[in-house]
Amino acid sequence: MSILLIGLYSCSDEENQLIEPNLSKVNFDYSIKNGSLIFPTENDFESAINYLAENNNERFINEDTFTSYLDVNTDTEIDNIFAALISNDQKIIVAGYEFFIDFM
Repeated sequence: MSILLIGLYSCSDEENQLIEPNLSKVNFDYSIKNGSLIFPTENDFESAINYLAENNNERFINEDTFTSYLDVNTDTEIDNIFAALISNDQKIIVAGYEFFIDFM
């Protein structure tokens, strides 16, 4: 009986490790202003897209100041990677340009 409990405890630890983001893999710059992600260059934006694609759409933002469109609209028909990068109010800033994405 104790072996079974140890086995369950070990699985629980492994599951927790899988969902924790590995922020050391992030190799791009970004900031958050007024709830929107800001990427200083197009390369930073492309690197963020690649990070999400390579890491199963794993969040790289651990801040309460950003809520993505995907966080609020999980049944969206748009690409999940793109939805994870735009704000809930459908904005993103890349290389100094602010974009508003209208899904209607």
